[in-house]
Amino acid sequence: MTASVSDLAVRLLRRLGITLVGGADRGATLPVVSVETVAARALRSFGIPVAGSERQGTGLTKSRADAAKAVLQRFGINLSPVTSIDAGPVSITEIADRVLVRLGVIASDEEPTADDRDLAGKQVQAIHAQMQADGLVPFSETTIPRYMAELYAVMATFMVASSFGRPVDVAGFEWARKEVRTLAMSGENGQAIAERHVSAVNASLTARGLAWWLDNFIPDTVFDDVVLLSMARIAPTFGQPLDAATADAAEARIRQAAVIRGAEERAVDAVKSAYAELQAAGFASWGLTAIPAGVAEQLQTLAVQAIAGDFGKAPDPAAKADAMVQIRRQVLAGPLGQAIAEEHLWGVHADLDARGKVRWSMVDRPDTVDHVYVLLAAYRMAPEAGVQPNPLDVVEAERMLARVIALPSSGERVRAEYF
Repeated sequence: MTASVSDLAVRLLRRLGITLVGGADRGATLPVVSVETVAARALRSFGIPVAGSERQGTGLTKSRADAAKAVLQRFGINLSPVTSIDAGPVSITEIADRVLVRLGVIASDEEPTADDRDLAGKQVQAIHAQMQADGLVPFSETTIPRYMAELYAVMATFMVASSFGRPVDVAGFEWARKEVRTLAMSGENGQAIAERHVSAVNASLTARGLAWWLDNFIPDTVFDDVVLLSMARIAPTFGQPLDAATADAAEARIRQAAVIRGAEERAVDAVKSAYAELQAAGFASWGLTAIPAGVAEQLQTLAVQAIAGDFGKAPDPAAKADAMVQIRRQVLAGPLGQAIAEEHLWGVHADLDARGKVRWSMVDRPDTVDHVYVLLAAYRMAPEAGVQPNPLDVVEAERMLARVIALPSSGERVRAEYF
């Protein structure tokens, strides 16, 4: 009984070292993983976890305003605006007179000399100019609110005390300076200032290639560290410099997050690239969201080799080539391999027929030529299966075919001489 083309295809695959797996036994090739999963597995081989909440892009984001609010809260700033009954404004001259009263230079109902008022007034102006230079006060020297006036007076008193032979109140000055800055950072003004610092932090991180987010869409995974870096920028304003080690650690975590995110993107791209190569060769009938588990490990190897350089590792071309071969062989063990093998068998028959080598069809060929078809088809299909074609197979097949054709049972005419 003549073997079917399907039976020959199975023999052909075995010749190439591929065992066809039946439908009921193909559990290992069921579509169960996604490209992101394969990429994540590749990164874990470098000790980088990207599963669940650790995977960048899968978490929630927070705004610049959220970060600014968190900064102010950690410094103990009152986020409610200052609501004084008498908000001002108070003039520089009035504050200068308060300074002179505090120093005992004049009585509360006494008019100071022009020189004394001018000296005290210049110190008040200097204090206000410094507050503006630090970006802390939104008002001008002609619109100083009353709730700031007394604090300005305390600070100016410290500045001019020695000029009038009075003792210098260092503690009072430090208290007043802190209170001025705390008040300036409260309410809407403080929020706006903090937001500027958050934006500056994000801009710095972006310029150095560490931030992949817009400053109004800060990923949850780096939010706390952005807050810490923003605090480090604002801390000197309160005379409370943030520990440099804390800021350095925050930036290091962001840097690591950027590396992870960039590596994950590279790993995903590597998996997609391998998939595209397989698809172009007709070996990927599945989609990127349903990669057969049987080829996932090899795709992982391809991704590892593609991103190895990012982690100071040398890529291994042999490992990549072997993974591609293994993927193809895994795929060829299924229906696709059966179909390709049958196509090659039909191609062998067409070639032999075109050369006048056969007098039979594929369905009624002699059993004696089955091995010829397998050898010739194996030579054709070998590169697709990652096997080196063997020219001796062609030589053997041609010899066998010649012997078969010479037999009368082959259907070929046999010459005879009559005497």
